[in-house]
Amino acid sequence: KDNADIKFIYYYLSNKLKPVLELQKLGNTMPYIKLGMLTDFAIPLPPIEIQKEIVEQIEVKQKAIEGAKQVIENLERERRYFGQSLRKLENVDMTEIGTICNLINGRAFKPEDWEDKTSGGLPIIRIQNLNNPNSDFNYYSGKVKDDILIKNGDLLFSWSGSRGTSFGAHIWYGQDAILNQHIFKVVHKENINRNYLYHALNDAVNEIEQNLHGGVGLVHITKGNLEKIKIPIPKIDDQLKIVSEVQEELEVIEANKKLIHLMQKKIEDVLSEI
Repeated sequence: KDNADIKFIYYYLSNKLKPVLELQKLGNTMPYIKLGMLTDFAIPLPPIEIQKEIVEQIEVKQKAIEGAKQVIENLERERRYFGQSLRKLENVDMTEIGTICNLINGRAFKPEDWEDKTSGGLPIIRIQNLNNPNSDFNYYSGKVKDDILIKNGDLLFSWSGSRGTSFGAHIWYGQDAILNQHIFKVVHKENINRNYLYHALNDAVNEIEQNLHGGVGLVHITKGNLEKIKIPIPKIDDQLKIVSEVQEELEVIEANKKLIHLMQKKIEDVLSEI
């Protein structure tokens, strides 16, 4: 109607309506709402001139968000060609993963083994803890083999998980922990930089997917198939150079993610001040 700016309505509903409807939605497989849930949702409606001023404030921040997203998308697209860049290096051997790495599978814990933090045990690293660093841990205070004890900086490979999230290589940034099944601890030779190997393993995922079993979402690979995958192993100096270049890109990506979060918070603040 004439007393409402369409962009003002759009931005307000985009930021404020969804959390409310999430609590009221019906159905599980295909969630839906009833018309009354939407028509009864009340919004503040300042004068039309004020609405337009608010839209201008939001769109400045929205442009910053879109620009940051484009930077992230472009850099992540470049990182997909990581392996192609490696193969352009001269005198680089393609080496089977199994000849340079020892893949140690985690322990198959049972639900009755799980304890809470008060037990004084170590946290158990499960796939969900690789997906989300803030995910809750289960703990275990019993004895385990030394080879599945994980320390900060250790390289892991989730051989069963979701494409694009948990499946693939991860560097553990956390306290001492115990490794759960479906995850390999990757022990590599001394002439390989750990961060380089992390990127090289994830670059090899495209080739690994040719040997995958499972559906579109959840996939897995056997230890034997993973060990047969070949990855380029340049000289250590070249490894360090490549890691440095990749790290610079990752820092730019992280900075732009922080910018997006900051601008989204500022948009919420603008709407909350109405």
